Amino acid sequence: MAERTRTGADLPEQHLRPAEPSALAPDSATVRAVSDWRILAVAPAALVLQTSHPVIGAGVAQHSIYTVDPILRFQRSFWQTLGLAFYGSDYGRDVRALHKPIGGVDHQGRRYHAWHGDGYFFVLATAMWAIETVAERFDKIPLSPAQRHDVYDGIKQMARLAGAPEPSIPATLVDYDRYFADTMAKLEDHPAAQQLHGTVADIPVPAALPGALVPLWRPMARRVLGPVAVLLTVGLTPAQHRAVLGWEWSERDERKLAGLIGVAQVVHRVLPTPLRQITRTMALRRRAEFHRQISDAAAVAASTSTV
Repeated sequence: MAERTRTGADLPEQHLRPAEPSALAPDSATVRAVSDWRILAVAPAALVLQTSHPVIGAGVAQHSIYTVDPILRFQRSFWQTLGLAFYGSDYGRDVRALHKPIGGVDHQGRRYHAWHGDGYFFVLATAMWAIETVAERFDKIPLSPAQRHDVYDGIKQMARLAGAPEPSIPATLVDYDRYFADTMAKLEDHPAAQQLHGTVADIPVPAALPGALVPLWRPMARRVLGPVAVLLTVGLTPAQHRAVLGWEWSERDERKLAGLIGVAQVVHRVLPTPLRQITRTMALRRRAEFHRQISDAAAVAASTSTV
């Protein structure tokens, strides 16, 4: 007697689950792009875009340690996102779990949750934007259509690793460009973005800084780090959104930014490869540490979540 065809109801549960997304290839265009140390210079402007999104801005304002230790908050945000390029599905599950309790009612009375598809994917969209900004502003050579396609394939995979709903991930570059333009037009003058600007302008003493170095921090932050950080943050924020935020930007500011980028390019050419690819270097050397941090944070989130 012929064996009857097994239906979905007959199949074991593990066969009904969608396959786990695979990690990015170490030599993929996306991994190479996010390994570049210059993405650190663009990261604050990417955070401005993120915190201007109503969902992300509310989550940062109500659930983040940003006001307590903004440097640690920046490190966590940076590695949570870019770690998806270097690690696999276990890490991605922890990133998603970490965001489970992040929700509530924002300053305008709107309900939100971090898993909201549009907001959740926008974090990865700003990574795509940052990669393109490095090419355009630092290398002065925009990504070719083929390069954009390859990089975006990796961004989509990072989003899947983080558990973004598939319908929220634009399928093609045409879809992505339309999505990004539409989302940029909806970004707000959010209090979280303004607070980020204030923190960048007056960088507080890092909690981990040894006490003996604290007296040196204030003048260095006020005279060097703060002005450089503001120049990069405001200058690399797209002009259309600078206007929404009410941030001033002059031709003189643009010349100063161009000079700073020129210095960065000189440094980039002479840096040894491990320093040029500082993100990859750190990700590989501190893999166990980063995995433990995200796993512990996800466990805490799960224990406190009511969602």
